[in-house]
Amino acid sequence: DALVTAVTGTVAASGSLTLAGGILDAGSFVIQSSGHMSGFGTFTGAPANDGTVTATGGTLVLQGAVTGTGTLEIAPFAGLHLDAASSATQTVSFAGGNLILDSLGNTHAVMQGFAAGDTITLPGVIADSAGFTGGQLSLLHAAANVGVIDFLGTYTAANFLLTPGGGGTLVTYVTA
Repeated sequence: DALVTAVTGTVAASGSLTLAGGILDAGSFVIQSSGHMSGFGTFTGAPANDGTVTATGGTLVLQGAVTGTGTLEIAPFAGLHLDAASSATQTVSFAGGNLILDSLGNTHAVMQGFAAGDTITLPGVIADSAGFTGGQLSLLHAAANVGVIDFLGTYTAANFLLTPGGGGTLVTYVTA
C-alpha cells in the first residue's frame, strides 16, 4: 500500500478528496460543511467531519475518532470500518453496505437508512439477543447488555437478525 503523509489538512466547503486505496497518514484533518471525502483505503487521522465521508469501491478504514456534525455514507457493496469513537453528531447513512465497529462502546453516531442488504459487523462483541426501544438497539449476551446502537427510523427488535460467531456478531436487517 502506498503511504501518503500529511500533518494537517482541510477539505474546504464544496471541495473533495478521493482515496483510491493505500494509506493517508493525517494528523489533524477537517472536512468542512459541503466538503466531501470518498473512496477506499486507510485514513489514520482523526477527522473533524462537518461534511460527508463516503465509503465506495471497497472498504474505507477510519482509524481515528470521528467528530463534527457530518454524515458517514456507505455506498452499495462498500464497507466503512470505524476503528475508534464517533460522536453523537455524526450520522451513518446506509445504502447496501457493511459497517464495521471496532469500538462499539465509543460509537455514538446515529444509524440511518438501515435496510435490506445492510449489515453491521461487531468484532469482539458476542450478542445473542436484542431489544429495541426509543431508537436504541440494545445488544444482549446471556441477558446482559453488551452494547447499544442508536437508529433513526421505524424499527422493531424483529428487524435485527444477530449472528454471533468468529469472535463477533453480525447484525443484519430483516423485514419483520
